[in-house]
Parts: sequence; C-alpha cells; structure tokens
Amino acid sequence: MAWKCYFCKIGLADDVERCECGSIRPREREIARRPATPSADPTLAQHLVPVPVARRCPGCGGERFRKVKPRARVAFAKDRICLDCQTRYAPPTPVWGSVIFILAGGMLAGLMALALVGRVLMAHPCGIPAMIVQGLLGLMGLLALFHGLRTLFVRPVDASGNRTPGPPPTL
Repeated sequence: MAWKCYFCKIGLADDVERCECGSIRPREREIARRPATPSADPTLAQHLVPVPVARRCPGCGGERFRKVKPRARVAFAKDRICLDCQTRYAPPTPVWGSVIFILAGGMLAGLMALALVGRVLMAHPCGIPAMIVQGLLGLMGLLALFHGLRTLFVRPVDASGNRTPGPPPTL
C-alpha cells in the first residue's frame, strides 16, 4: 500500500495512478497543502460535477469500460470509466425505470391533490397537520414525476460531447 485514495480511503499500489472512484493519485506537494476535512477541499468539486449520460464514452467513443459507484442519488446502473481515456460517464436510465417514476409520481401527486381537496371541503381546523403532510407527499410525487420525464427524454451524448439528435433510443 503506497498511497490511499483521499475520497474512498482505499489503499492502492504504488504503480496505480487512479482509484476506482475516478480520483487521480495526488502529488506529495498537494498532500501537504490538503485541508483536514473533505468539505473544505476544493478538489471535492469534481464529485459535484454532473456525469454525462452516454451509451459509449463521450470522450473517445470507446466501448471498453470499468464500472464504479454512481454519483447520482438515483441510478439503475453503475457509472462507467473508459479504459482508453479515463472519462467518467453514466449509462442512460432504462425506459422501464422512467415509466415507473412517472406512474408512481403521478399517482402519489394525484391522490394527495384529491386528499387535500377533501380536507379543504371538510373545513376542520384539526386537519391542518394532515394537509401539511399531504402537501409534502404531493410535492414528492411531483418531483418523482419530473425526474421520470427528465430521464425519459434526456438524449445521450456522442463522442464529441454533443447531444444525439432526435428522441433517445429505446432499449
């Protein structure tokens, strides 16, 4: 174990330049200047940059990759790192995953809207806490619906970094 990855704390051999999480081996000078907490680290911003969605490597168009832990909160597949150019990218969300988000989010938002209308028509002051909960659940349903629509209609990027024309290809 010659060095330890700063982000995932895995010990790596001396001849390895990149960790499986995608971070690059730091130089000795950078280690000395590095802050004690990751939240104060300016290199942490690389983990906040969105990962491009593509079927092949958006950097070189290659198809050889290794799988790593996804950065996204919701992911149906692991992110990929190209073995040729070390570009990190994510595979597109499957159509069935988008449809599930759309259906579940639409049902939750619709049911909570009906429940809110029922509470308003009852006009009982004790129903206010229930209305708050129903409103928050309805908002969660709208967010799920929006996420499903966004992932259904996002177009993967090509090797030059541009969005592919037309609708996303179906699986």
